[in-house]
Amino acid sequence: MILIAYTLSFIVTRQYSIKLFIFDIKVKFVMKTIFSSVLMSLIIVETKPEGLYSILLKIGMCTIFYGVIMILLKGFEKKELNFFTSIMKEVFYKTDNKKIKIIDIRNLYF
Repeated sequence: MILIAYTLSFIVTRQYSIKLFIFDIKVKFVMKTIFSSVLMSLIIVETKPEGLYSILLKIGMCTIFYGVIMILLKGFEKKELNFFTSIMKEVFYKTDNKKIKIIDIRNLYF
């Protein structure tokens, strides 16, 4: 009896939620993300990092690798790339009298 009640509750909830919640799932983007993640994980598995510095170095390398693969597969839209580059410029460089200096990240407002 409880199984019937839960099944009926599930069906009714599913019907109403499909009408109310619309998700725009981009299958191509999801596949590109999964492909990039698998390649990145293969690097980690094959190199077997040991120790703190090795692990931190591998995290940095895999982050860059993932980003490059996503850019090559055109996984990011142009506005996302522009946003990312503007953030990186704001975080790392601030021009003052034509001198480039590294700024403190704590002074930024997100």
